[in-house]
Amino acid sequence: MLSSLIPIVCGIASLGLDHVKLLGNTIEQIAWQKAGIFKHNVPAIT
Repeated sequence: MLSSLIPIVCGIASLGLDHVKLLGNTIEQIAWQKAGIFKHNVPAIT
């Protein structure tokens, strides 16, 4: 079960307007959606 895994790092690919159909109409909206992966006390890389 994936929900029982403890995250050690999270990563986000670059932001781009090619994601507008799925994540939002602006860079800010896309960034907000992608930021949902971040977890407290887990390092993030981009």
